[in-house]
Amino acid sequence: MKIGFKYKYYSGFGRLYEYGYKHTRMIAKEAKNMPDHKKTVLIIEDEQTLLDMYRLKFEASEFTALTALTGEAGLEIMKTARPDLILIDLVLGNKAAGGVLDGYEVIRRLKHDKATAHTKMCVLTNYDQDKNIENAYAAGADDYLVKSDLTPAELVSKARDILNGKKVGLIKK
Repeated sequence: MKIGFKYKYYSGFGRLYEYGYKHTRMIAKEAKNMPDHKKTVLIIEDEQTLLDMYRLKFEASEFTALTALTGEAGLEIMKTARPDLILIDLVLGNKAAGGVLDGYEVIRRLKHDKATAHTKMCVLTNYDQDKNIENAYAAGADDYLVKSDLTPAELVSKARDILNGKKVGLIKK
């Protein structure tokens, strides 16, 4: 006699599957490998095209992606959301969107707030000069990546490494 229970599980590709009783062992085996929850990344980038590209790649890679065009918008998001990782550009010059703060100042403010100080923050910029790297770490950045050195897929991989406690970016030369 077959039991009519149905089981649901998350596939890892964003799909929810239902299987009958005979698939119980497979579901139990896959359930061990399921993440506790989707990781969330906040991307603060003033170029809309890059912001959209990164958002789409992270979402396709099973992340929840939050986006902000300005440092101010990023700080506003942090009042209600608690991402696992923040990727932040240093130059946030989107004056049309009302941006005044640069990435250094956003990092400083978040690191000085007890509610957000523990959040991992990674600079994502095209500047690779020692001065920029030093200033970013002094502001409180946990890691430093150069956009032009990475494809979106490589960025997602580096983000996963950072979330797993690895240091993957540039250090002072």
